[in-house]
Amino acid sequence: MTDQIEQNIYTIKQFILIEKCFTESSLRALLFSRDDNGLASSVVQLGRRIYINRSKFHAWLEIQQQKNQKP
Repeated sequence: MTDQIEQNIYTIKQFILIEKCFTESSLRALLFSRDDNGLASSVVQLGRRIYINRSKFHAWLEIQQQKNQKP
């Protein structure tokens, strides 16, 4: 279980190395507004360090895609 958790939680710099479609600045902009855009459930903040749950982030992306699809 611990290995699964460790592989799913990433710092911002680790996350952008895995998810090449995001730049650090674009990800930080999303994270800055995380309380407003619903991304807060995908993020853990310990002190100043921010960790991103990759599977929750992908679920959030899918929700955003569904919201933006035209009927």
